[in-house]
Amino acid sequence: MKRFLVCVEICLLFACEVFTQENYFPSFTFSDGKQTKMNYEKTGNGDTTLIFLHGFGASLQTWNDIRPGLAGVPYSMYFIDFMGFGFSPLPPDKDFTFKAQANRIVSFIKSNNLRNVVLIGDRKSTRLNSSHRIR
Repeated sequence: MKRFLVCVEICLLFACEVFTQENYFPSFTFSDGKQTKMNYEKTGNGDTTLIFLHGFGASLQTWNDIRPGLAGVPYSMYFIDFMGFGFSPLPPDKDFTFKAQANRIVSFIKSNNLRNVVLIGDRKSTRLNSSHRIR
């Protein structure tokens, strides 16, 4: 039991550090008016849009280590929490399939009228990138 409590304390300390970092970016919530609600962060401004998609069991904070190096690049950058991950709520239909998550990303792109989009993925999200490319 003591090992478990120590592990929980260490995890909580790490979580507190992650959420209080100086490079915290404000979050927004995307909603398509239906069932899709996703937490995301936006930085930069440019004609080309980079959308960063995290892997399974992760969140948009996956990209925190590289974000300082992206400061000042001429792109609009979106960091998205898939539904059911990070600060995005669980999907009401409990559909976590690649197709459902890809459709939510497509809905995000269309609703925000994004152009010249480049999807950047980590692990799980590379399959979603492939699903989107097929469309």
